Amino acid sequence: MVDLMAGVSRVTITPPVGMYLIGMERGESSHGFRDDLYATAVAIDDGTEEVVIVSMDVLVIHPDMVRRVRQEAGELTRICPENIMFCATHCHSGPIMHAFSDSDPMVKGYLENLTYLLVGLIRMAHDQLQPARLGFGSGKATIAMNRRYTRPDGITVIAANLEGPIDEEVGVLRIDTLDGVPLATLVNYACHPVVLGNGSNVISADWVGAMRRTVEAVNKSKVLFLQGASADINPWPGVPCDSEDVLERLGIEIGGEVLKVWAGIDTQPQATVKANAKKVWLPLLPVSQYTGKLPEFVELAESASGMTYEQLQAWLDAYMPWSVELSGKGDDVKAALEMQCIRVGDTALASAGAEIFVKTGLEVKQRSPLANTLFAAYTNGCLSYIPLPEDYPRSGYEVHEAYLGYRLPAPVAPESAALVVEAALEMLASLVRE
Repeated sequence: MVDLMAGVSRVTITPPVGMYLIGMERGESSHGFRDDLYATAVAIDDGTEEVVIVSMDVLVIHPDMVRRVRQEAGELTRICPENIMFCATHCHSGPIMHAFSDSDPMVKGYLENLTYLLVGLIRMAHDQLQPARLGFGSGKATIAMNRRYTRPDGITVIAANLEGPIDEEVGVLRIDTLDGVPLATLVNYACHPVVLGNGSNVISADWVGAMRRTVEAVNKSKVLFLQGASADINPWPGVPCDSEDVLERLGIEIGGEVLKVWAGIDTQPQATVKANAKKVWLPLLPVSQYTGKLPEFVELAESASGMTYEQLQAWLDAYMPWSVELSGKGDDVKAALEMQCIRVGDTALASAGAEIFVKTGLEVKQRSPLANTLFAAYTNGCLSYIPLPEDYPRSGYEVHEAYLGYRLPAPVAPESAALVVEAALEMLASLVRE
């Protein structure tokens, strides 16, 4: 086995002030700037296979952009396109990430430029491959809390649910040069970056940016954040509080734990690198029950109540443009979900392009055949929320409102979460057998 090789690169992807910030129902476009947004890439090569992981301070990345960047970067570097993973931090104070033909010219221009930035980013990481050492460690943090709270009247809202599940694990992958100089630090944790909400209209990477600054100030590496299965997880105090002081405190708390774990990791110069990807088709609930109809809004009541179905679609076209890949017709419709897994030595990264509930991510990690497994959601696209079967009777935003923003004709069916777990475990097992 040859020595491991790694390369890292970074570009700034901050949108212009004046772009609408996607992820919250804000009443106006951005009017300020707090901190830069970045895309950071790490390339890892074992002499036989090369993988690239890209972390981006965006809400989600659209599959159309993924396909284009993979193709163009693959042609330049000869990296297998399926070996390139795009991880969105799920930033809610960042740019719109998809456009239609009649979308705002600012959005279309930003996205076209972003495509070229990402191709160049991957090429730079590949070109800077050098002998490296790698190791894994994990710690715990409790800045997160479950956000699906069912009130005594039976209505489920986004609020702190202290009895709900969370994932405390902070997974850390440390990559150094062969002589021990810090090169990259990959951090995996499950928590929405939504300290800043509707009351803030400034560009920001939220608590993820504060965590990154904390770690990089000490170990001088490049930090890549891999957002976990955080669909039902918010940071303290459970709902956006629009407090920059809270943002900094939470980011420093996580950053301190990352540094503690990082300092204790023993790195090794050799590891096997493998990757795979597949498209999983998830069934939707009967489309005929949702066509042309709007739910009784709770979380979206302020922005969507009073609109007709057609008016809401027009509003979404302007402020939350998105599209998904569908198959079938009538009530037998399925939606495409990309899943991807990467193995580096005895550490694996399983991922899914959707808003994955925390219990799903925990199950994949606990049942994985590899010693250390991370789970990343919001990768290579985003289909919608994928609740667990027990969440459907409780309803709420994630179950019966959010599908509209993702432009699905109906929510995904309750069996979808199990299909995600099954596919992830099969893919991880395949990486062990190879």
